[in-house]
Amino acid sequence: MAVCAIVEAILTSGYVRVLVAQFQFNIMDAVGYGYYRVWQERTYLGKLAFFPFLIKLACVIGVYVLGLESNILRQGLILFPAYLAEGWMLAQFLRTLLKDERWPVFVPEQAGQDFLTKLMPRARGIIAATLVYTLLELFTNILRYVTFGNLTPEDMTRMSEEAAKQKAGGDAAVAGTADFLMFVPSVLLLLGAIWMFRFVWLYIPYAVLMPLRDYLKAVAGFMSSVKMIAVFFCVAVPIMFSASLIMQLFQGGGADADPTLQALGDFVGMFIMTIFDMALALVSTAALVWAMRDFLPKKTGLLMLRTDGDQPK
Repeated sequence: MAVCAIVEAILTSGYVRVLVAQFQFNIMDAVGYGYYRVWQERTYLGKLAFFPFLIKLACVIGVYVLGLESNILRQGLILFPAYLAEGWMLAQFLRTLLKDERWPVFVPEQAGQDFLTKLMPRARGIIAATLVYTLLELFTNILRYVTFGNLTPEDMTRMSEEAAKQKAGGDAAVAGTADFLMFVPSVLLLLGAIWMFRFVWLYIPYAVLMPLRDYLKAVAGFMSSVKMIAVFFCVAVPIMFSASLIMQLFQGGGADADPTLQALGDFVGMFIMTIFDMALALVSTAALVWAMRDFLPKKTGLLMLRTDGDQPK
Protein backbone atom coordinates (compact mmCIF):
# COMPACT_ATOMS: atom_id res chain seq x y z
CA MET A 1 0.00 0.00 0.00
CA ALA A 2 3.00 2.30 0.38
CA VAL A 3 3.45 2.15 -3.39
CA CYS A 4 -0.17 3.21 -3.85
CA ALA A 5 0.36 6.20 -1.56
CA ILE A 6 3.42 7.27 -3.57
CA VAL A 7 1.49 6.97 -6.83
CA GLU A 8 -1.34 9.00 -5.34
CA ALA A 9 1.07 11.75 -4.25
CA ILE A 10 2.63 11.93 -7.72
CA LEU A 11 -0.68 12.00 -9.56
CA THR A 12 -2.12 14.75 -7.40
CA SER A 13 0.94 17.00 -7.67
CA GLY A 14 0.67 20.32 -9.40
CA TYR A 15 2.75 19.16 -12.38
CA VAL A 16 0.22 16.63 -13.63
CA ARG A 17 -3.05 17.89 -12.18
CA VAL A 18 -3.82 19.95 -15.26
CA LEU A 19 -3.88 16.79 -17.39
CA VAL A 20 -6.55 15.01 -15.36
CA ALA A 21 -9.49 17.17 -16.52
CA GLN A 22 -12.67 16.54 -14.54
CA PHE A 23 -11.96 12.96 -13.39
CA GLN A 24 -10.73 13.45 -9.83
CA PHE A 25 -10.78 10.85 -7.08
CA ASN A 26 -8.62 9.45 -4.30
CA ILE A 27 -6.92 6.21 -5.35
CA MET A 28 -6.67 4.76 -1.85
CA ASP A 29 -10.33 5.51 -1.10
CA ALA A 30 -11.36 3.78 -4.33
CA VAL A 31 -9.26 0.68 -3.56
CA GLY A 32 -10.50 0.57 0.03
CA TYR A 33 -14.11 0.86 -1.09
CA GLY A 34 -13.67 -1.96 -3.60
CA TYR A 35 -12.38 -4.38 -0.96
CA TYR A 36 -14.87 -3.21 1.67
CA ARG A 37 -17.93 -3.49 -0.56
CA VAL A 38 -17.05 -6.96 -1.88
CA TRP A 39 -16.48 -8.17 1.68
CA GLN A 40 -19.71 -6.55 2.81
CA GLU A 41 -21.63 -8.29 0.00
CA ARG A 42 -19.77 -11.62 0.26
CA THR A 43 -22.91 -13.70 0.92
CA TYR A 44 -24.82 -12.10 -1.94
CA LEU A 45 -21.84 -12.34 -4.30
CA GLY A 46 -21.26 -15.98 -3.34
CA LYS A 47 -24.74 -16.83 -4.61
CA LEU A 48 -24.40 -14.55 -7.63
CA ALA A 49 -21.00 -15.95 -8.67
CA PHE A 50 -21.73 -19.65 -8.10
CA PHE A 51 -22.77 -20.63 -11.63
CA PRO A 52 -20.40 -18.18 -13.40
CA PHE A 53 -17.59 -19.71 -11.32
CA LEU A 54 -18.52 -23.26 -12.39
CA ILE A 55 -18.72 -22.21 -16.03
CA LYS A 56 -15.37 -20.41 -15.91
CA LEU A 57 -13.69 -23.31 -14.09
CA ALA A 58 -15.00 -25.77 -16.71
CA CYS A 59 -13.67 -23.54 -19.51
CA VAL A 60 -10.26 -23.17 -17.84
CA ILE A 61 -10.04 -26.94 -17.41
CA GLY A 62 -11.01 -27.31 -21.07
CA VAL A 63 -8.11 -25.07 -22.12
CA TYR A 64 -5.76 -27.18 -19.98
CA VAL A 65 -7.06 -30.56 -21.20
CA LEU A 66 -6.89 -29.50 -24.86
CA GLY A 67 -3.36 -28.14 -24.41
CA LEU A 68 -4.22 -24.60 -25.55
CA GLU A 69 -2.26 -22.71 -22.91
CA SER A 70 -0.14 -21.00 -25.60
CA ASN A 71 -2.84 -20.71 -28.30
CA ILE A 72 -4.45 -17.36 -27.55
CA LEU A 73 -7.12 -17.36 -30.25
CA ARG A 74 -8.42 -20.84 -29.44
CA GLN A 75 -8.36 -19.95 -25.77
CA GLY A 76 -10.80 -17.14 -26.52
CA LEU A 77 -13.20 -19.55 -28.22
CA ILE A 78 -13.09 -22.01 -25.32
CA LEU A 79 -13.46 -19.22 -22.74
CA PHE A 80 -16.32 -17.48 -24.56
CA PRO A 81 -19.03 -18.95 -22.26
CA ALA A 82 -16.93 -17.89 -19.25
CA TYR A 83 -16.77 -14.32 -20.55
CA LEU A 84 -20.55 -14.22 -20.93
CA ALA A 85 -21.14 -15.66 -17.46
CA GLU A 86 -18.62 -13.34 -15.80
CA GLY A 87 -20.01 -10.34 -17.67
CA TRP A 88 -23.51 -11.22 -16.45
CA MET A 89 -22.23 -11.48 -12.87
CA LEU A 90 -20.49 -8.09 -13.05
CA ALA A 91 -23.55 -6.51 -14.67
CA GLN A 92 -25.77 -7.71 -11.82
CA PHE A 93 -23.23 -6.43 -9.28
CA LEU A 94 -23.12 -3.06 -11.02
CA ARG A 95 -26.88 -2.73 -10.83
CA THR A 96 -26.60 -3.45 -7.11
CA LEU A 97 -23.88 -0.84 -6.64
CA LEU A 98 -25.50 1.90 -8.68
CA LYS A 99 -29.23 1.21 -8.50
CA ASP A 100 -29.56 -0.86 -5.32
CA GLU A 101 -31.15 -3.67 -7.35
CA ARG A 102 -30.48 -7.26 -6.35
CA TRP A 103 -30.59 -10.58 -8.09
CA PRO A 104 -32.85 -12.43 -8.45
CA VAL A 105 -35.81 -10.21 -9.28
CA PHE A 106 -39.09 -11.66 -8.08
CA VAL A 107 -41.83 -11.01 -10.61
CA PRO A 108 -45.34 -10.99 -9.08
CA GLU A 109 -48.00 -13.19 -10.65
CA GLN A 110 -50.06 -10.15 -11.54
CA ALA A 111 -47.29 -8.00 -12.92
CA GLY A 112 -48.70 -4.76 -14.22
CA GLN A 113 -47.42 -2.49 -16.96
CA ASP A 114 -45.73 -0.21 -14.42
CA PHE A 115 -43.64 -3.08 -13.07
CA LEU A 116 -42.58 -4.16 -16.55
CA THR A 117 -41.74 -0.58 -17.48
CA LYS A 118 -39.43 -0.30 -14.46
CA LEU A 119 -37.89 -3.69 -15.21
CA MET A 120 -36.91 -2.88 -18.80
CA PRO A 121 -34.02 -0.48 -18.01
CA ARG A 122 -32.55 -3.10 -15.67
CA ALA A 123 -32.78 -5.81 -18.34
CA ARG A 124 -31.30 -3.55 -21.02
CA GLY A 125 -28.43 -2.50 -18.75
CA ILE A 126 -27.56 -6.07 -17.82
CA ILE A 127 -27.64 -7.26 -21.43
CA ALA A 128 -25.59 -4.28 -22.63
CA ALA A 129 -22.93 -4.65 -19.93
CA THR A 130 -22.69 -8.42 -20.46
CA LEU A 131 -22.19 -8.08 -24.20
CA VAL A 132 -19.71 -5.21 -23.89
CA TYR A 133 -17.66 -7.10 -21.30
CA THR A 134 -17.59 -10.20 -23.51
CA LEU A 135 -16.53 -8.21 -26.58
CA LEU A 136 -13.79 -6.47 -24.58
CA GLU A 137 -12.41 -9.83 -23.41
CA LEU A 138 -12.44 -11.20 -26.96
CA PHE A 139 -10.77 -8.05 -28.27
CA THR A 140 -8.10 -8.38 -25.58
CA ASN A 141 -7.37 -11.92 -26.75
CA ILE A 142 -7.07 -10.75 -30.36
CA LEU A 143 -4.79 -7.89 -29.29
CA ARG A 144 -2.58 -10.31 -27.35
CA TYR A 145 -2.39 -12.55 -30.42
CA VAL A 146 -1.47 -9.66 -32.73
CA THR A 147 1.20 -8.49 -30.28
CA PHE A 148 2.73 -11.77 -29.14
CA GLY A 149 1.28 -14.44 -31.44
CA ASN A 150 1.32 -17.87 -29.84
CA LEU A 151 4.70 -17.38 -28.21
CA THR A 152 5.24 -19.05 -24.87
CA PRO A 153 7.33 -17.36 -22.15
CA GLU A 154 10.12 -19.79 -22.98
CA ASP A 155 10.03 -18.75 -26.66
CA MET A 156 10.22 -15.07 -25.72
CA THR A 157 13.18 -15.73 -23.40
CA ARG A 158 15.01 -17.64 -26.12
CA MET A 159 14.39 -14.88 -28.69
CA SER A 160 15.66 -12.29 -26.24
CA GLU A 161 18.84 -14.27 -25.65
CA GLU A 162 19.43 -14.72 -29.38
CA ALA A 163 18.93 -11.00 -29.99
CA ALA A 164 21.45 -10.20 -27.24
CA LYS A 165 24.02 -12.54 -28.83
CA GLN A 166 23.55 -10.97 -32.24
CA LYS A 167 23.92 -7.51 -30.75
CA ALA A 168 27.12 -8.50 -28.95
CA GLY A 169 28.64 -9.90 -32.14
CA GLY A 170 27.67 -7.02 -34.42
CA ASP A 171 28.52 -3.36 -34.91
CA ALA A 172 27.74 -1.35 -31.75
CA ALA A 173 26.77 1.79 -33.70
CA VAL A 174 24.34 -0.07 -35.96
CA ALA A 175 22.86 -1.88 -32.95
CA GLY A 176 22.42 1.42 -31.11
CA THR A 177 20.61 2.98 -34.07
CA ALA A 178 18.33 -0.03 -34.38
CA ASP A 179 17.54 0.12 -30.67
CA PHE A 180 16.63 3.81 -30.95
CA LEU A 181 14.39 3.21 -33.97
CA MET A 182 12.59 0.49 -32.02
CA PHE A 183 12.40 2.59 -28.86
CA VAL A 184 10.37 5.44 -30.36
CA PRO A 185 7.44 3.37 -31.71
CA SER A 186 7.49 1.26 -28.55
CA VAL A 187 7.01 4.37 -26.42
CA LEU A 188 4.20 5.60 -28.68
CA LEU A 189 2.49 2.21 -28.49
CA LEU A 190 2.85 2.22 -24.71
CA LEU A 191 1.32 5.69 -24.42
CA GLY A 192 -1.52 4.66 -26.72
CA ALA A 193 -2.17 1.51 -24.67
CA ILE A 194 -2.27 3.55 -21.45
CA TRP A 195 -4.73 6.04 -22.93
CA MET A 196 -6.97 3.20 -24.17
CA PHE A 197 -7.15 1.64 -20.70
CA ARG A 198 -10.31 3.69 -20.07
CA PHE A 199 -12.10 1.47 -22.60
CA VAL A 200 -11.46 -1.62 -20.42
CA TRP A 201 -14.20 -0.35 -18.09
CA LEU A 202 -16.83 0.44 -20.72
CA TYR A 203 -19.15 -2.19 -19.28
CA ILE A 204 -19.56 -0.03 -16.16
CA PRO A 205 -21.40 2.90 -17.82
CA TYR A 206 -23.28 0.54 -20.10
CA ALA A 207 -24.74 -1.25 -17.05
CA VAL A 208 -26.68 1.94 -16.27
CA LEU A 209 -27.23 2.89 -19.94
CA MET A 210 -24.90 5.87 -19.82
CA PRO A 211 -24.12 7.13 -23.36
CA LEU A 212 -20.59 6.41 -24.57
CA ARG A 213 -20.02 10.06 -25.47
CA ASP A 214 -20.82 11.19 -21.92
CA TYR A 215 -18.50 8.57 -20.44
CA LEU A 216 -15.56 9.53 -22.66
CA LYS A 217 -16.14 13.20 -21.87
CA ALA A 218 -16.17 12.46 -18.13
CA VAL A 219 -12.85 10.54 -18.25
CA ALA A 220 -11.12 12.92 -20.66
CA GLY A 221 -7.42 13.49 -20.12
CA PHE A 222 -4.44 11.15 -20.32
CA MET A 223 -4.00 11.05 -16.54
CA SER A 224 -7.48 9.60 -16.14
CA SER A 225 -6.22 6.35 -17.62
CA VAL A 226 -3.08 6.51 -15.49
CA LYS A 227 -5.17 6.78 -12.32
CA MET A 228 -7.37 3.90 -13.47
CA ILE A 229 -4.25 1.79 -13.97
CA ALA A 230 -3.05 2.79 -10.51
CA VAL A 231 -6.36 1.66 -8.97
CA PHE A 232 -6.26 -1.65 -10.81
CA PHE A 233 -2.62 -2.21 -9.84
CA CYS A 234 -3.31 -1.50 -6.16
CA VAL A 235 -6.30 -3.87 -6.22
CA ALA A 236 -4.49 -6.62 -8.11
CA VAL A 237 -1.23 -6.80 -6.15
CA PRO A 238 -2.67 -8.11 -2.84
CA ILE A 239 -4.97 -10.54 -4.65
CA MET A 240 -2.31 -11.97 -6.94
CA PHE A 241 0.25 -12.11 -4.11
CA SER A 242 -2.21 -14.11 -1.99
CA ALA A 243 -3.00 -16.39 -4.93
CA SER A 244 0.71 -16.97 -5.53
CA LEU A 245 1.32 -17.91 -1.90
CA ILE A 246 -1.56 -20.39 -1.85
CA MET A 247 -0.55 -21.82 -5.23
CA GLN A 248 2.88 -22.72 -3.82
CA LEU A 249 1.16 -25.33 -1.65
CA PHE A 250 -0.31 -27.15 -4.64
CA GLN A 251 2.57 -27.35 -7.08
CA GLY A 252 2.79 -30.54 -9.10
CA GLY A 253 6.24 -31.39 -7.74
CA GLY A 254 8.11 -31.34 -11.06
CA ALA A 255 8.66 -34.00 -13.72
CA ASP A 256 9.40 -36.75 -11.18
CA ALA A 257 6.09 -36.33 -9.33
CA ASP A 258 3.33 -38.92 -9.45
CA PRO A 259 1.10 -38.13 -12.47
CA THR A 260 -2.07 -38.44 -10.41
CA LEU A 261 -0.82 -36.08 -7.72
CA GLN A 262 0.45 -33.68 -10.36
CA ALA A 263 -2.93 -33.64 -12.12
CA LEU A 264 -4.69 -33.12 -8.78
CA GLY A 265 -2.34 -30.25 -7.95
CA ASP A 266 -2.99 -28.67 -11.35
CA PHE A 267 -6.76 -28.93 -10.82
CA VAL A 268 -6.57 -27.37 -7.36
CA GLY A 269 -4.37 -24.64 -8.79
CA MET A 270 -6.91 -23.84 -11.54
CA PHE A 271 -9.68 -23.87 -8.93
CA ILE A 272 -7.84 -21.35 -6.76
CA MET A 273 -6.81 -19.12 -9.65
CA THR A 274 -10.39 -19.00 -10.92
CA ILE A 275 -11.59 -17.85 -7.50
CA PHE A 276 -8.95 -15.13 -7.25
CA ASP A 277 -9.49 -14.04 -10.86
CA MET A 278 -13.21 -13.50 -10.24
CA ALA A 279 -12.44 -11.76 -6.95
CA LEU A 280 -10.12 -9.40 -8.84
CA ALA A 281 -12.87 -8.60 -11.35
CA LEU A 282 -15.38 -7.87 -8.58
CA VAL A 283 -13.08 -5.75 -6.40
CA SER A 284 -11.65 -3.74 -9.31
CA THR A 285 -15.15 -3.11 -10.67
CA ALA A 286 -16.39 -1.85 -7.29
CA ALA A 287 -13.28 0.33 -6.92
CA LEU A 288 -13.72 1.92 -10.37
CA VAL A 289 -17.43 2.46 -9.73
CA TRP A 290 -16.56 4.44 -6.63
CA ALA A 291 -14.00 6.43 -8.62
CA MET A 292 -16.66 7.27 -11.22
CA ARG A 293 -19.39 7.99 -8.69
CA ASP A 294 -19.58 11.70 -9.54
CA PHE A 295 -20.79 11.18 -13.11
CA LEU A 296 -22.36 7.70 -13.26
CA PRO A 297 -26.18 7.62 -13.15
CA LYS A 298 -27.12 6.14 -9.78
CA LYS A 299 -29.79 6.00 -7.14
CA THR A 300 -29.73 8.92 -4.72
CA GLY A 301 -27.79 8.21 -1.53
CA LEU A 302 -25.50 5.49 -2.90
CA LEU A 303 -21.69 5.67 -3.11
CA MET A 304 -21.43 8.49 -0.60
CA LEU A 305 -18.50 8.92 1.78
CA ARG A 306 -19.67 9.44 5.34
CA THR A 307 -17.99 11.94 7.66
CA ASP A 308 -19.45 10.59 10.89
CA GLY A 309 -17.26 7.52 11.11
CA ASP A 310 -19.55 5.14 9.23
CA GLN A 311 -18.35 3.12 6.28
CA PRO A 312 -19.05 4.28 2.73
CA LYS A 313 -22.30 3.06 1.24
